[in-house]
Amino acid sequence: MRSHWLVILLFVPAAAAQVPGLEDAITDGVAFELDTPETLARLQGFADAVTGQAVHDCVQQITTDAPYNYRLMGSPTNSAFVDRYQNVFGELGLATALMPFDEGGAGIGVNLGTGGTNILGVLPGTQPEKWVVLGGHFDTREGTIGALDNTSGICTVKELARAMKADVDANGPYEASVVFAWYDGEEWGLYGAVAFAEDPSVAKQLLGLDPEAPVDILVSQSFDMPGLNWPAMNVWPQYGNDPIGLEELAVLNLRTAPIHAENEWSCWSYGCYENLKSKPWFNQTLRNFTNYQFLVRETAYDLLQYPPTYVWIYDDSYGRSDHIPLIGRGAAGMRIQGSHDAEYPCYHQPCDTLPWLYLQTGDATGDLLREAYNVEATVGGTVAMYAALWADHGYYGDQYWYNETVRAQLWPGGEVPVRLTDGSVQPSAPQAPAAPPGDDRETPAVGPAFLALALLAALLRRR
Repeated sequence: MRSHWLVILLFVPAAAAQVPGLEDAITDGVAFELDTPETLARLQGFADAVTGQAVHDCVQQITTDAPYNYRLMGSPTNSAFVDRYQNVFGELGLATALMPFDEGGAGIGVNLGTGGTNILGVLPGTQPEKWVVLGGHFDTREGTIGALDNTSGICTVKELARAMKADVDANGPYEASVVFAWYDGEEWGLYGAVAFAEDPSVAKQLLGLDPEAPVDILVSQSFDMPGLNWPAMNVWPQYGNDPIGLEELAVLNLRTAPIHAENEWSCWSYGCYENLKSKPWFNQTLRNFTNYQFLVRETAYDLLQYPPTYVWIYDDSYGRSDHIPLIGRGAAGMRIQGSHDAEYPCYHQPCDTLPWLYLQTGDATGDLLREAYNVEATVGGTVAMYAALWADHGYYGDQYWYNETVRAQLWPGGEVPVRLTDGSVQPSAPQAPAAPPGDDRETPAVGPAFLALALLAALLRRR
């Protein structure tokens, strides 16, 4: 098996060790080498088709569409928003439906009733029972129209629905179905996402499945507060007090289902990773998590060539967004987010508007925001498109994570699996137990020659 520890994408000073997951950003620099050129070309074509302009225009439309732009859970204007945008996926040519649910309500001291409504759309796959779920919440906190939190997220989901539908129309169906969700009730307890995880029967019916049929949810992604991220700036607070010389650039956080340090996986108010560890299928789930996180790295660093200094891929050990209820049931996935809550002065405030986002990025034209929307939508969408295309998480984590003993068990001939044009994988990868996280992960020897190569790569590839 050839070594894949060849090039680190970006050489950074020792202080940059504070970047989460940077030690895993070492790749061979070759995009999707375990797949065929046809797959790579399709992925690149999809990535090129996603546009930040479309996300921006959607945010502008929704946030200026009074009175439907105020979406506090249970409020009359929230219901009016659902009525106005209930066919958002149908207008893109997707089967769509509303999903009412009964639990939850706004905790503001005023009884606005309980329950809410999710808006769903589906793109059928050749294996309709296997799902990739892309979602974001449309509800807002009291007093705000939520341009960043989370109109930016639902508009990203809409743009990815458009791009995936266009790709399938041009190139043929994916193996897995894609479910697009605008969730209600996130701000008060992930109520819409929890309701979907507990009862996905509406999406099943849209896909022609029996309401009681089992489904295999491969991936759960949430787009929550994306946009105030690289390559845009964040001029209001100095990012994280600038611990590693990032100046005023904002970071894109790609926070995936965790693969390291199981003892640090925590519970939270909406679920618990601890429950996963007791499942008899946990080893396979951990392997899926691993392959998924490295699929994200393959996409972000090798295909799209985004810099690890500003695009962070790391374990989401805590959660707190709509991807979590399905991850807690074994799906891989991540939250795609720009600046964190404390780094955005308009978080849950009336000033969370599109003009303020322009001001926040230091660009009155909005061009930096459009570029930032393009980055977050492209990387999240391309990862999801790959998972849907083949109805799995790929094999890119295996070659980095497993030690030589485990590799020999996985591939007795020493060959890594390569996906053929017809979708088959040879040699087949058996369902082996996942390697334990931690010390037995291979690490490269870092000597003067390696550092020189890394520095040369940084000079050649710096954007």
